[in-house]
Amino acid sequence: MSDSDEGFPLCTSSELLEGHHLKRDILFEGNPQTILVIRFKGLPYAYLNRCVHMPRALDCLSDVIFDETGQRLRCSM
Repeated sequence: MSDSDEGFPLCTSSELLEGHHLKRDILFEGNPQTILVIRFKGLPYAYLNRCVHMPRALDCLSDVIFDETGQRLRCSM
């Protein structure tokens, strides 16, 4: 494993509340990107803040990124 495979801290555990998200700026493939860091069912996850269907951020119209069930990510469009 190289140094780049080890990861880096994005936030403290206490900052990441269940069902909420934090935004962080990173470099991804050499380009500045925004990621959404979430805690879901107790585990942390990070996703690029982009919709797979159109070239927009998941939270482009609303800060809500989960569907009404709270189980799936969704685009605010």
